[in-house]
Amino acid sequence: MRILSDSTGQELNGFTGTATSNTHLYARSLPVVTDGAAQRNEQKFSISADSNRKVTVKELTVDVNVSSATLSDTNVNQLSLYAGNNVVTEASFALSGTTLTISNLTEEVSAGSTQEFEIRNLDQIISNTTSDSSRTMRVFGVDYTADINDATDIITVDNSASNEYVNTGIPTTGTTFNNY
Repeated sequence: MRILSDSTGQELNGFTGTATSNTHLYARSLPVVTDGAAQRNEQKFSISADSNRKVTVKELTVDVNVSSATLSDTNVNQLSLYAGNNVVTEASFALSGTTLTISNLTEEVSAGSTQEFEIRNLDQIISNTTSDSSRTMRVFGVDYTADINDATDIITVDNSASNEYVNTGIPTTGTTFNNY
């Protein structure tokens, strides 16, 4: 281990034993999520990687709120996630309350580019709709890797108060579909 002085930046020699320190994780890229169009049974959004590095999306957390309708996890595995025009076959879905988690992902977004995503078959988790029903959805969490430590460290970007990346690249409002 190489030890540097905090105040001078000079290397310190002659130490034996154990050194302890705070650790720092440097992300080489930051994804930015943009809500997209809402249709009756579909919700679109996009993820952009900055020009520094690609990001590999590992998990998404989505807030799903309904009005004058029922939200149920009974058929959550009937949902589909698309990246562009391709179905993401490895995607796994779980619904707890109003939080939809999409996990088991390995979707790469190239440096400086944007990938469009779409959640389909929302009628499998939203039922008892009327003409007054509405749905508001917002991606509020992204777990990703950005070529750090051989892509083994997962970075979470969300809007929770406990996360140091609060609202970094995460929408603060959702997209609403009205009049089912």
